[in-house]
Amino acid sequence: MKKRSLAATSAVLLFGLLGPTPGSDAACIDLKGEARTNSLGTMMTLGSAQLQGNRGLKLRCGVHGVLQGFNAEDGSLHFQHTIACDDHSVFILDSHTQIKVENDCQAQGMAGSIASFEETSAMVGVDGPYADWTGTAWMSGRIDCGWNHMKITGRIC
Repeated sequence: MKKRSLAATSAVLLFGLLGPTPGSDAACIDLKGEARTNSLGTMMTLGSAQLQGNRGLKLRCGVHGVLQGFNAEDGSLHFQHTIACDDHSVFILDSHTQIKVENDCQAQGMAGSIASFEETSAMVGVDGPYADWTGTAWMSGRIDCGWNHMKITGRIC
């Protein structure tokens, strides 16, 4: 009986040492998907995202962005996005957004602009199954008078 218990314990320890750990390629998740948000004034966005990942991961998430500031050196906007998903994951994205304005929406009687944007985000899992995981996300999208649509790719380990 002691030999079986020792063998089982050894197997568990060996698997723990050789199995995937956060930060290893086997434990990383490559993400892709899209999000739609609405600009709530000039300081905040609110919306949702649908994300898929390798290993069968599918997430439906709420997205809340708050403008943190403006980078005078490169003209980017600094946002902090909080992402809360249906699997109880919570992520914080520290995002830098480059916007290329094409037109304004005054002709349509609306505030805002028509533009394209690129965004790069440092991502940290703060709760749920991916707590303490880190990664990067990239977004590209369109702004249409306060309505935003973006494609997302990313990797978190």
